[in-house]
Amino acid sequence: MQALNLSSTIPASRFPEPADVYVCDNCGRDITEHLHRGRPQVWRALGPVRYVCVCGAKYVTGAAEWDNLSESERKRRLRQGVVTLVFLGLILAPIGVLLYFAFNRGGFVLTVLAILSASPAIVCLALFLGTALDMMEIIASVYRTRVAGIWRSR
Repeated sequence: MQALNLSSTIPASRFPEPADVYVCDNCGRDITEHLHRGRPQVWRALGPVRYVCVCGAKYVTGAAEWDNLSESERKRRLRQGVVTLVFLGLILAPIGVLLYFAFNRGGFVLTVLAILSASPAIVCLALFLGTALDMMEIIASVYRTRVAGIWRSR
């Protein structure tokens, strides 16, 4: 009977072969955090296409830059991000106004209502921040490929 190897370590040159830990072929450093294996039903990670180890070895990361995505995927990501930000902003804005008036001008009843309405708003705020981070990844990818590329070519 064979024993299961639950913690597998392989050289990063064999990426995207499944493993728990990927190590640099030259120096043996753990570079797993820089490699992005694709997952079904999830967008590809945005990031540098190649990772350069401290020793100088280069590896494909499995991520894609904004410019590498298809036009339809770019539109879907932007549309989903903007719609989600607007929708959550429309939910959070009245709650923010209610909290402002409750703490600055309101009485006991308004303060209690504001606190009760702010409880579910914490979930909306977490979703808002997560979506904002997705949009920041897009901005970072555009910066890496277009703006930083101009500076490197000079």
